[in-house]
Amino acid sequence: MALVDGKLQRFTLHTEHVVVRDGGGRFALDGLDGGIDWDLAADRPATALAWRGIELFSIPLGAARAHLAARDGAIVLAEALAVDVLGGQVKLERFSAQ
Repeated sequence: MALVDGKLQRFTLHTEHVVVRDGGGRFALDGLDGGIDWDLAADRPATALAWRGIELFSIPLGAARAHLAARDGAIVLAEALAVDVLGGQVKLERFSAQ
């Protein structure tokens, strides 16, 4: 993580087999692997962040792998992401976080 004058300029995240559970039962994440490479001032190559399962408010979501890239100061999906949910599938074609 790099801060300049108290402002985030860059961060890199790498995970292996991370498990996160919210004590209130609202959120659970199982088997988070991969990473994110973000830079405010420069585009970065795509990375992958995968998980074995996610649960949101007791709704199970299937395993998936998100291909992410840093572009124009944002983290964006480098390709569409499909996640199994309730016997169907949710597909994100675009996502951007700044």
